[in-house]
Amino acid sequence: TRLPAHLPGMHPDVRWATRAQVARFEAALSATSTVAYQRTDMRLVAAQRDALSSQLDDLREELGEYERWKACDVSMITVSSFDELPLGLIRARLASGLTQRELAERLDLEEQQIQKCERELYRTASYQCLLDVANALGVRIGNDILVPNNPVSFSELVSKLQKVGLDRSFLVRKLMSAIDVSRVNGEVAIGGEDWTLASVGSKLSRVFGWSPATILGHGSLDPPQLTAEDGDSKIPSYYDSPEARTYITYVKYLASVVAHGSSDLPLLSPFDDAQSLRLAVLDRYAEMSFRNILGFAWDLGIPVLPLRDRKEFYGSCWRFDGRNAIVLKQPSNSESRWMFDLLRQLYHAENQPRESCLSTISAPEHSAERRNSEEEKSASRFAADIILGEIAEELAQQCVRMAGDDVERLRDAVLQISAANAVDVGALASYMAFRLSWQNIDWWDAAQSLQEPCADPWETARDVFLERFPFALDNQVDRGLLRQALKGYEDDELGLDNMISPSRES
Repeated sequence: TRLPAHLPGMHPDVRWATRAQVARFEAALSATSTVAYQRTDMRLVAAQRDALSSQLDDLREELGEYERWKACDVSMITVSSFDELPLGLIRARLASGLTQRELAERLDLEEQQIQKCERELYRTASYQCLLDVANALGVRIGNDILVPNNPVSFSELVSKLQKVGLDRSFLVRKLMSAIDVSRVNGEVAIGGEDWTLASVGSKLSRVFGWSPATILGHGSLDPPQLTAEDGDSKIPSYYDSPEARTYITYVKYLASVVAHGSSDLPLLSPFDDAQSLRLAVLDRYAEMSFRNILGFAWDLGIPVLPLRDRKEFYGSCWRFDGRNAIVLKQPSNSESRWMFDLLRQLYHAENQPRESCLSTISAPEHSAERRNSEEEKSASRFAADIILGEIAEELAQQCVRMAGDDVERLRDAVLQISAANAVDVGALASYMAFRLSWQNIDWWDAAQSLQEPCADPWETARDVFLERFPFALDNQVDRGLLRQALKGYEDDELGLDNMISPSRES
């Protein structure tokens, strides 16, 4: 069995320290639930609870991985550099079932000496000491000698990534665990920066396709290329900046994880038109709502992943090996807006059913590419016909006539027409904003003002995802990336953008 050396490992001293940290975090998390509400800013309490929960999850996962490592049956441990040899020796001892005391006895040393060596990852050990440990474990070491290439520091890696559009905030929130952040900040001594670089490097390599040697070397990185393998790619030219290409590559990777992780979900036959889908939703759920349409998408075998990133595009549909996956990302708290975007992506999901792969990203409403796209117009009409019934266009024309072609009077017209026809005012307002955008008229602020208060749509979509997604993911990196993607980071004013202190990076 070949196990990559960048996989986090844990020797017994670290395990005991981690268990103590778990206990402290559990106690701190419990304490936040007893805060006096009258005297405390509850947004700060919520942020503290999220941070504690995140670190507690990371610690538990690291501890669980140690137990899995100790229990696994391996015949080979792969290291990619001489620096990884000490960790490889520790893992070899664990995998062989030897205790630190038993290894010390084989070397005629005190147990405390082995404990100290492993705690320090053999940093002060001589070459002869490493050789003696390898011989005592009975392992054989064979590797290639590569041309020397000193790895970058964490601060150098951040600078490299910024040049291809991946900023510090995104790196911290999406690709680094709480333990990685603590190590870089110097708050956790165990492992240090080397472990963080190995951990982050493995994620970057998996998501963006860069080789570990390129990521951790001193050469530059090439921006990811946006292509759809063996399928039709509909990625607007609007997203041609390095930042957009990098972010879309990240979203595509998450979509592939979700699609492949949903492979056991039944795939139902596609619907014929908007009316048949509307009737199917009402037949199953009795009411047209965002949660119910989410449920129906999952019923069709189409997973829906909600993101809360402050980037440009609001929705995308991906297909991998015939399995669709939708990614929603909408800054508005309007349920109608989220519902429209979801239905528009369902329209794209059912397009070109014979293609095994597909990439479709919706351009922003204000872009000319969105305004002039017949497919996007059809998707918007499709969404409106499902939410409002087949009278969506008729209602829109009634609003225009009542307003007398005066945009200033359109808001009152939408209110009156929606009331007279017993339809959702927010849905009608959203459709009117879509219709006007085709004529280069920005009516989104007025439409937003007509949205009725509702629960946070992102939380609704996240809850449905957690209820429906099988989470049968074998890869630990993918599990971690998906878990971090499902976290909400809306409280930037609480300092979450500064989780890593620049003065402590190098």
